[in-house]
Amino acid sequence: MKSLLHYLATFCLLTGATLFNLAEANAEGLDSLTYYQLDEFVVRGVKEQTKLQVQPLSSTSIDMNVLESRKVSNFKDFTGMIPNFIMIDRDTPHTSSVLVRGIGSKLRPAVVMYVDGVPHFEKSTFDIALNDVERIDFLRGPQGTTFGRNAMGGIILVHTRSPFKHQGTTIRLNGSTLGEVDTRVSHLNRLSEHWGLSLSGNYRFFKGFIPNDFDGSMSDRAQQGALNAKLEWSPNVHTMVRFTNSLDISRQGAFTYGAVDTEKMTVAPANLDHKSQYDRKMYDSGLLVTHHGDKFILRGQLSAHLVDALYDVDQDGTAVNAAYVLQGEKQKLFSQEITLEGKNRGWYNWSLGAFGFQQKIDRTVDVTMVLPRAVEIHRLNDELTWGASLYHQSTFTFWERLKLEVGARLDYEKARLKYSETQGNKKVDDDNTLPFTHITPKASLQYFFTPDFQAYTTVSQGYISGGFNTVYVGDEDRSYDAERSWNYEIGAKGWLLPRRLYAELVLFAIDTKDKQLNKTIPGLGQATYNAGSTLSKGIEAALEARITEQWNISTAYGFTHAVFTNTDQFKGNFLPFVPRHTVAANTEYSIPLKSPISESISLHLGYKGIGDMFWHENNTVKQSFYHLLDASVSVKGMGANVSIWGSNLMDSNYLGYFYTVGAKQMGKPGRPRTFGLTISYDF
Repeated sequence: MKSLLHYLATFCLLTGATLFNLAEANAEGLDSLTYYQLDEFVVRGVKEQTKLQVQPLSSTSIDMNVLESRKVSNFKDFTGMIPNFIMIDRDTPHTSSVLVRGIGSKLRPAVVMYVDGVPHFEKSTFDIALNDVERIDFLRGPQGTTFGRNAMGGIILVHTRSPFKHQGTTIRLNGSTLGEVDTRVSHLNRLSEHWGLSLSGNYRFFKGFIPNDFDGSMSDRAQQGALNAKLEWSPNVHTMVRFTNSLDISRQGAFTYGAVDTEKMTVAPANLDHKSQYDRKMYDSGLLVTHHGDKFILRGQLSAHLVDALYDVDQDGTAVNAAYVLQGEKQKLFSQEITLEGKNRGWYNWSLGAFGFQQKIDRTVDVTMVLPRAVEIHRLNDELTWGASLYHQSTFTFWERLKLEVGARLDYEKARLKYSETQGNKKVDDDNTLPFTHITPKASLQYFFTPDFQAYTTVSQGYISGGFNTVYVGDEDRSYDAERSWNYEIGAKGWLLPRRLYAELVLFAIDTKDKQLNKTIPGLGQATYNAGSTLSKGIEAALEARITEQWNISTAYGFTHAVFTNTDQFKGNFLPFVPRHTVAANTEYSIPLKSPISESISLHLGYKGIGDMFWHENNTVKQSFYHLLDASVSVKGMGANVSIWGSNLMDSNYLGYFYTVGAKQMGKPGRPRTFGLTISYDF
């Protein structure tokens, strides 16, 4: 009740004192992978990074046209498309681990995702339906000074369409040769001068492609549906309120692993005698209010993020009834944030903010072992984490070309874990707390050769909080410490030819201490531990060219050399799940038509190259560099768009995931060659 009254009081304060401006101008720019022109007063979130191309950071923006032309259906499709980015293709959204520049691990995310300003802290909530998305921003490198906890690898910002900017109804139907059917409907309506409403929904059915030898079914079958609603109110040119709600429901086959032949890199079908399935219900709600004054912008957001999930798997992964696990997870994350940003045009500008959150995660684990002997284990883990932070940034401008940005953030966080385990007549209870305090500094120096081209250098610190393990044997495994890093970055980016040629080149080095890694505790599960130091060095480059009004070419490249530097066991080895190279090249060509029923034909050809990548710290098995070729042909006219497409046209053989347990080597195959048809209609 106190928490509820606290949030209601904050809501009243924000609603009465702050509101949002909607003076949106038309965005101009390429149908681009790395560049998207943002108007200065477009505000999408409480910590929106306006005009990313002038910020001293490495970033990639994907707009809705790129999502459509490249047939991006989920976040795993961004692997290889975004430099030095990977979302590991494990069995379900529950295990959607993200790494950027070699930062991150299987269990602990080093990236935070914001969906219309609502934070997602846990990896199990990253793989979402891309419903009515206008743009997705990927900010690489530590962003902790602005975004706080666990933003050491970067930030993902998802923006859905505004009914003030877009109006109309869109119906989209997509099908593929893998038995996938995806339907999407969206309606955006500017109800009046001051009110706008958007509604969208989707349903996806996926037959799957990984057979289960035990019963002949497809082990990776999936269903997913989502509903989104957004209400925006702009009472005047200075103010706006945005209220968003979304519900995402998923059901998917789980533990879809088969035996791997590491010589041929082939995967046998799954063989599951016990139902293996993951169910997740996720609800997001956010209230953003913003006010544009003459000398400042005041923003505030309240957010609620709720998850109810059940993970029921055949733990032994064989046709023998040896072991199965039922894991339940309920998440409740409430957060609130207020930022104040100056609008000074002179030599000095500033911004400051405050953030608070409370996250409660209740996990239940029931382990049933039949062989070699019957054992039942019941665990209950109640984890409560709360934190508060203050941050500030100052910007100094010298001679209109040279800028210096300095900032710092103070975070305090406290984690508490109540642990209970019952095994037969034996019961263990535990209750522990851990506090964390950290200051995250950042400094950037920029020089603008022209208003549209700059060179910059940035030094920043990254921070991932420590915590408790839900499974452990001795006291040394009960908890783990925070992970810290220093990031050094130098780059240049901007328009070499105005509106024709855009380029970006970044060099980075990340020195990490107390690296958080994972280990398997036999019969219990996965635990996190600290493993010394690592060093990640690399390059990110991108080039965009508009050859003609009809022909665009884009390329992006990432290189990461990430190794252990100070660990007795793995010193000199490469970090797992970190591709050495990510390569993307795309070209789009549009042919205008004068037919009464068709306006144009668009051709798209895309290439992604990913690898080499090791699957474990010992570097014994790796995924070699592999190639993915995609293409599509689209015909547009009379409000309709019909597209025939193909992905992995060379039918490249690669692993989506690989792991070892005892003497067994298990994994999941990557998606095979697929053809599809997409039809959309706007009215």
